[in-house]
Amino acid sequence: MKKRSTLMALILALFTVILGLNSVQAAAPTKTVINDKIWWLNDYGDKKFEDFKDFKHIGDVASNNWGITYFTPSGDLAWYSPKTGKTLVPLTQYGLKVIHVYGAFEPGDIAYARFVAGQNYLKGYDTLDKIKEAMNKPKGTTPVAPVVSKEPNNPAEPTKPAAPVEPKPAAGADTSEDVPAVHDIAYLRPEDRKEPTTAQKQGWVQDKGNWFYYDQQGRQKSGWVQVGGAWYYLASDGKMQTGWVNQGGVWYYLNGSGAMQTGWLNQSGTWYYLNGSGVMQTGWLSLSGTWYYLTASGSMKTGWYQVSTKWYYSYGSGALAVSTTVDGYYVNANGEWV
Repeated sequence: MKKRSTLMALILALFTVILGLNSVQAAAPTKTVINDKIWWLNDYGDKKFEDFKDFKHIGDVASNNWGITYFTPSGDLAWYSPKTGKTLVPLTQYGLKVIHVYGAFEPGDIAYARFVAGQNYLKGYDTLDKIKEAMNKPKGTTPVAPVVSKEPNNPAEPTKPAAPVEPKPAAGADTSEDVPAVHDIAYLRPEDRKEPTTAQKQGWVQDKGNWFYYDQQGRQKSGWVQVGGAWYYLASDGKMQTGWVNQGGVWYYLNGSGAMQTGWLNQSGTWYYLNGSGVMQTGWLSLSGTWYYLTASGSMKTGWYQVSTKWYYSYGSGALAVSTTVDGYYVNANGEWV
């Protein structure tokens, strides 16, 4: 009975080894090597990384659902999250040891991260400043540099880099800095975060009683912005404006919610007219065959008033009286008292 159990164990072990070798051979990826530190895998299993659904570009920068990874000038792998603003430079070579402790990576994730970093490396994006600048560029702005690979010329026998040897602390050494506290760790996957993170600002955000607007990339806007079909004006510091605003020598009116007004506007009993572009009108204004007169300050005239050398009369509605007698005085078809 003991001999039979031993034989079964040997057969099972042999089967496991054979299965493992076949799995390694089937999953052997193609590797691009620039130097000893700059390398990445072009595919994982039987699928290329660029075909993954979450592989995308933010501006001209390659990214995925974890964020943006890139190689620093020294060849280390770094990470930046546009959503949270968090960074980790550099990530632990090959394995992200600290991140692994908290389960943020699955097998193959590091290969994918290096692939994303490789695409940015070919465009020269090797610092966080360059990454942020390129996020505002249209995709394809920077041409991809040619790859000068050190890969062996035998594609049938791809090589795998040796796993790095992690230094072991000396006996009695203080290792309190080896693994940072949980709140200091930048996680690459939102579902693996151990604490709430500050979400990237998007849309309307109120701060100290003032309203600001952020686009989808989290950039604070200024000047005219259109949101939900309405126009708003934001000062140079981003604060949303209300009331009368002069831009380019013309006046606009923004209501209490900041939306630009058009059409007739009543301010403390005085009427103004704002055209379809929101510009306050002055002088003669014709609407649906009726004439109105607006002063240089935009206020609508009523009663008797003089324009140049002519006298006119407008009713309480502002409509110009024409071809009629008012207070015993006759006004012609042009509204002029004759």
